[in-house]
Amino acid sequence: MKILQISMTLGQDCGISLFAGNLQTHLKSIGVDIVTVPTLPSDAQADIVLLQHHKELVSDAEVISLIETSPSPVILFAHSEVINGLCRYVNGVVSMCPGVIGPTNKPTYIFPHPAWAPPYLEDRNSLRQEFNLPQDRLIVASSGFLKFERQYDEIIEALLPETRRNDWFIALFISPWRLNSPGLIPRLEKLH
Repeated sequence: MKILQISMTLGQDCGISLFAGNLQTHLKSIGVDIVTVPTLPSDAQADIVLLQHHKELVSDAEVISLIETSPSPVILFAHSEVINGLCRYVNGVVSMCPGVIGPTNKPTYIFPHPAWAPPYLEDRNSLRQEFNLPQDRLIVASSGFLKFERQYDEIIEALLPETRRNDWFIALFISPWRLNSPGLIPRLEKLH
């Protein structure tokens, strides 16, 4: 079996690209013939086409065009909500998150996100010391992608008066998004 995997952010500092690379490595290690490409091919020469899909990376029209021109079944690996209308075009949908795939009569498979989770929670004071965080202050933290849509700058600005009044500590542990959000980092630094 040959799989053609499409990851629009292949080679970029992006979670979907990292996931696609890891998937390819693991499938190859068990003998699956898989090739990953960063663009939608005009002729998909494979037994299955696996599209790593995020609505901000590829439009519905592009997905439908791929499906219409592909001689092979197209499976959508959903990394964001899949609009139900798109489900009727694909041959199947895979996701790591319940609720991302709407109701459909197409084959679906949902499995747990492979992110590492600790087997137990460590002592907070030890962790605060290890990461040089204050021992005696409330810590407000967030994770996610650094992009305008997350509104981190607006959220932090709204929290600042309460933070200063109560001596809270704000930390952002954020992955870069595939597209820059010009001016966002300087704005966050200015709020510091």
